[in-house]
Amino acid sequence: MHSRIMLLALCVAALPLAAQTLPQAWQQAERASQQLLAQQAEQQAAAAGTRAARAAAGAQLSIGGQWQQRDRAPMAQADLDPLRTALGALGNALPAGLQVPLDDDHGGAFEAVARYPLYTGGKLDALLQAALSGEALAAAATERARQDVRLEVATAFYNVLRSRELNEVAQQQWQALQALRRDVGALYGQGVVARVDVLGADVAVADALQKQLAAGHALSLAQAAYNRLQGVALDSPVWPEPAPLAATLPSEAELLQQAQQARPELAALRAARDGQQYQAGVTAAAARPQVAAFARYQYSQNPMLVHAGSAAIGIGVEWQLFDSGLVRARAAGDLARADAIAARLQDAQSLIALDIRRARNSVLDAAERERQASASVAQAAEFLHIQQQRYRNGLAPQTDVLLAQTRDADARRALLNAHHDHAQAYWQLQRASGRL
Repeated sequence: MHSRIMLLALCVAALPLAAQTLPQAWQQAERASQQLLAQQAEQQAAAAGTRAARAAAGAQLSIGGQWQQRDRAPMAQADLDPLRTALGALGNALPAGLQVPLDDDHGGAFEAVARYPLYTGGKLDALLQAALSGEALAAAATERARQDVRLEVATAFYNVLRSRELNEVAQQQWQALQALRRDVGALYGQGVVARVDVLGADVAVADALQKQLAAGHALSLAQAAYNRLQGVALDSPVWPEPAPLAATLPSEAELLQQAQQARPELAALRAARDGQQYQAGVTAAAARPQVAAFARYQYSQNPMLVHAGSAAIGIGVEWQLFDSGLVRARAAGDLARADAIAARLQDAQSLIALDIRRARNSVLDAAERERQASASVAQAAEFLHIQQQRYRNGLAPQTDVLLAQTRDADARRALLNAHHDHAQAYWQLQRASGRL
């Protein structure tokens, strides 16, 4: 039974890992990103603020009550001297004064008040618009965080592919130089080549081994960085599967137009500017009359009252006629902050235009380097084959073969770097235009 379990475990371990596409990596990273989760919580808080602003324009009901125990019952003192004087001799039978109880020494009271705003000087409308602007600002911040996460994942995704392929090139170069070292050793044993050829091959093999070790460490770090974004263990297996990029590249004018509409940074600044303008309206409304209708019911536990409860309806007005310019100064400060945000918006638009130009040029440059490197790889491979044949026929020194091996590996590295630079520049351009 134990052997069967071990065999099953080995079979499962031998299954190929499922390749992960970039959209799949985005989805997993978005679920794992604490920064994105925090922004989503901020967006929920802003939505709650909008609901609160809507509720502020509705009716409100409040209740209150109390119960108390006094040290003595409240009494009223009645002066009877005027009455005694008026009654003459009959008044002599009356006391000079009389104490009358006003309430018990204990009791309670209750009040319920309903209010509904009738006129607030535009405060409630401005408050709602400011809350909606805050919600739009939070949504833009969430979208910005999402696109930042996607760009970071795309960069790590292609870093893994780059490191893996560069590690393969380093391994192939090391293996090729080992084979060359064996050939040189055999020729040296036959007395065909000198000792210096053997030493040169040994140095080349050692250098290739160091490059292979460095490439392996770079691959390990790239996989760890990618796994951190995916929210899994740093040593988890990684197998990204690249997808072809778009064949055509939009013009700079088209990308700029898309960015003006899609960049979350611009949407956030617009929402912040509008929010400050509406906040100025909220502040200025404090200098206008505030009118509200109310309905009130009061109950007092007082045995001296004929009716313990009473109800009333009415309209209340509150208007601060003079505040030494306090409200006006605060509103001016809100408008000044809105102007500051508008200036930042203009600056951000020009920066985004520059960002698009830089990213688009990077895509074009990487694509051209990829085409040139592809031709160089074919040339380097042919040059290596020629030098190997010449060395075997005694027509070229061993150093020519080593140089050709280095050129071949360097050409393949240049092609891989250009290819992945192209992919990363493409996704950077998507981020610059707000379409990531």
